[in-house]
Amino acid sequence: MHEPAFRVGLRSYAIIGTICIIFFGGASIGAFVSRQYPPIAIFALFFALGAGLVASAGTFEFNQEHIAYQSAYGRFRMNWADVRAIEFSAMGTLVLHGAGQRFVIFPASYWSGVQKREAAAFLDKMIKESGRVPTLSRIADYRLFKNVRVRA
Repeated sequence: MHEPAFRVGLRSYAIIGTICIIFFGGASIGAFVSRQYPPIAIFALFFALGAGLVASAGTFEFNQEHIAYQSAYGRFRMNWADVRAIEFSAMGTLVLHGAGQRFVIFPASYWSGVQKREAAAFLDKMIKESGRVPTLSRIADYRLFKNVRVRA
């Protein structure tokens, strides 16, 4: 029997990113109008970071066979059967490792959607069923996927 798929989003990333874009975009325009050109470079950096947050505000999908993540950066997927090790950070990020693979699960505190609790419980269940003991890692918060991109 297959369990249903659970979907959660990252609405907080989109909100924070949008606020950064609006605030630092406005600050850049204000600096330009005031002929204060040096601060524009710093404002542009934070504007770009905000745009990066908006672009990474995607959707996670959990089911019995795999976990997937889709954002403006692409679609990433890893089968539960491929998981060989699990790391977690003090911030709550989880990293699933496979043979040459790295799949990042953003902290559940950032998730949004009506299935947030069910998805967190399902993820916990899948980790326990895997038999892998999650280990604390200082580099788990580097949210870089490796060899899990799905070609469309």
